[in-house]
Amino acid sequence: MLADGSLERTATQLPPEERYCTCCHKALKGSLTWLEFDRRIDGYHDFGGVPVEESQGLFVFGKTCAKKQEDEARRKLNEWRFS
Repeated sequence: MLADGSLERTATQLPPEERYCTCCHKALKGSLTWLEFDRRIDGYHDFGGVPVEESQGLFVFGKTCAKKQEDEARRKLNEWRFS
């Protein structure tokens, strides 16, 4: 998290050992996305509202993988809410 409270970072602002996508493990270049792991659905998203006891923290993703993870999380959250 940056001093202004945002999560906007570029790959070069991360230590070299952290410059890899959590999903595909490819080296990150340019902008990246932070997603929170939600144990309720066993998935990553940035929708907010994850209870502290259900969060496993923030993980870094490339833009393409982040979109895929959020689409999957949206589906899982809908199933979880209506089950």
